[in-house]
Order: sequence, then structure tokens, then C-alpha cells
Amino acid sequence: MDLKESNISGEFSGRHPWELARSEVVISLIKKYFDFSSDKECTVYDIGCGDVFLADQLTKKIKSSKIIAIDNAFNSEIISKLEKKINNPAISIFQSTQQAKAINKKADIVLLLDVLEHIKDDTKFLSSLLSESFITQKTKFVITVPAFQHLLGAHDKYLNHFRRYANKTLLNTINKAGLSAIEFGYFFFSLFMIRCLQSYKTKVFGSRGKTFNGVAKWKERKFLDYCLKNFLIIDFRLFKLLKNAGLKFPGLSNYIICKKSV
Repeated sequence: MDLKESNISGEFSGRHPWELARSEVVISLIKKYFDFSSDKECTVYDIGCGDVFLADQLTKKIKSSKIIAIDNAFNSEIISKLEKKINNPAISIFQSTQQAKAINKKADIVLLLDVLEHIKDDTKFLSSLLSESFITQKTKFVITVPAFQHLLGAHDKYLNHFRRYANKTLLNTINKAGLSAIEFGYFFFSLFMIRCLQSYKTKVFGSRGKTFNGVAKWKERKFLDYCLKNFLIIDFRLFKLLKNAGLKFPGLSNYIICKKSV
């Protein structure tokens, strides 16, 4: 969860179904490249980790994991609160990659989940990241971003997004930075259709002063949340199968898995 949308010191009324479903999407993508049952330690750098929810989920899925959670929005107070809240020795929390170097571990996986859209010069950021000592030729990058620039709207502005992406623009960005794609695509087709309708409605009728409180304000409704989460997971799996069969559909989010170019 983006820190702007979270309430670290308070109690969550429930996790948003989108957030729960996205965590399953990311875990399934990682699972393709690392054996979760292996005794070999998997070191994951979760850069722009937000409130560490996904990092905590990963430690429950990967048998031997070390998660290095980094977010430049952290300060010592936030880090202390998060450490007490998650109480998970497999997770180390830092404000910067410079601080994280004290761990002295090479990255098997780097997560950049809905991070690049917040960065004005995304190519420069990625290029700089590749020069870090914990990055190797074997490191896999898992990146997600919001899709389609024509859907850029008030919620993006609330979250300080500079842009949204398409497959082509995301590929161009990572290639310029010195990364090569392994696989890429879209996910959550159903949410894409809903957002298109919302965007059209806003253009016709205006936003009428709509405000955004963040997904931390989501009020838990267990059965409905369970249904929505699983609907989105089915959406991801179904349209991934169709993609593998040669049928390509858009989605509300992009993903790309890549590695350092030779």
C-alpha cells in the first residue's frame, strides 16, 4: 500500500480486494523464477515497499526468505512503528538503498511495485539502481505500473503520479535504462473496463469535487471482499491463459519481468 494511502499508526478496517489480489499476482510471477519450497535463501529487495504488507506476505510464501524493505518516505519513527507492527525477523526495513547496503546481500529479486510512475525521471532512476552493488546479472526485476496514459485522472494526481504506461512505453523505459525484458503484459482487464467507463463519465459530467481517502479507508466486508479478490485473481489467470494462446487484452496495470542487459 502506498504510504500516502495508509494509516500506519492506526488499525486498518480491512485490506482492499485490489491490494490482496495484486499481492497474489506478484507472488505468482515471482514463483515462476524461484522455487518457494527451496532451502536456498531468496533475497528480495522491495523498493518503494509502502506499509510492508506484501513483504510480510512473501515471507509466509517463500520457505527461506530475506526481505529488504525500502521506502524513501520512511523515517525512524515510521520504521519503528512498522517493525513493532509486523514483528517479522525475516524483514529488514530501511529508508534508502544506501542504508540497506549494511545487510550486504545480493538481490535475487527486486520488486518495484507501482513505483516508477512516482518518479519524474524513471529511466535515470532505473539506470542508477543497476549500478548498486547488490544487483547482479542474475537479479530478476518484477515491475508493476498503472496502465494507459489516457486513463490518467484525479486519483493519479492525488497519488502524485507523473504518468501511466503501456507495454511499449514500459519496454522503452527499461531498455534505455539497461534492462532486458523476460516477459510483460497487462492484468485486471475487468478493472480496465470499469476505469474506462469512469473516465468517460468524468469527461462528460465532471468529477464534481470527488475526494480520495486511500485504500486504507476501505471498510471490510468479509464475504464481498473475498468475492472481489477472487474475481480479480480469476481475471488475471484467465487473461494470462488467453495471452499465452495468442489473444492479447488490455488491463488496468502493466507488469514486466526483466534483468540486467548483458
